[in-house]
This record gives sequence, C-alpha cells and structure tokens, in this order.
Amino acid sequence: PPAHALLAGLLAALAEQAGAGGGEAAAVGAAWGRRAVRRTRAGSCLAALGAELERLGFEPAAEATAGGAARIDFLHCPFRELAEAYPELVCNLHRGICAGVLERAGGATMEEFGALYDPDPCHVTVRV
Repeated sequence: PPAHALLAGLLAALAEQAGAGGGEAAAVGAAWGRRAVRRTRAGSCLAALGAELERLGFEPAAEATAGGAARIDFLHCPFRELAEAYPELVCNLHRGICAGVLERAGGATMEEFGALYDPDPCHVTVRV
C-alpha cells in the first residue's frame, strides 16, 4: 500500500487506542467541513457539499427525493479499507465532514447519513 494509506491506518489505530470514538471523530470531521466551505466558491449549500465530497474522492451522485430533500450517494469511498477496519471512527469522521459543510454553508440540514455498517449504506440525505 502507498505510504499515506499506511500512515492513515496507523493514525486510526492510534486514535482508537487513545479512546477516540464516533463523537470525537464527528467533531474533527465537522471542523474540517467548516474549513472546507471557505475553500469553495459554491453557490449553494448542496453545491458546497458536492464539491467537498468530489474533492475527497467520494464520487457523489445527487438526486431529488420526495418531500424536497436531496439524497447524495457515495459511489466510491476513498477510505473504504480504513472504514472496514475502523467503521466507528472513519464513518463518523465522514458524517462530521458533511455536517460541518452544511453548517457553515447554511440553508440545509442533514436528515440521514448512511454509513458503511448501516442497512442502507454510503449516502447522505439533505433537506434544503
């Protein structure tokens, strides 16, 4: 594996050994997401979220759902191997990134986040 993948695995193991859980991972992700919005020139909250997900390599695919929400499926997880080994940390980190982007960009809320270990995995539903 590439050096960055090995480093990521070591950092996840360290975080887990240090007692970090899903809440801490989500908080770190949210801080990242809030900073990410400052890097983008997206015109809307959904565009900002889509831009960050694309930049991270998730290959987001958005579609409108009944009731005015939007569902964004993640066609590729760049962290899949790590998520399988550390789902609580990695999936909550990703959930936090989505929440942070939505919080900073404003105008939408996260209704649902389907993590790798959920029955309907790898998506986020956003209410605009």
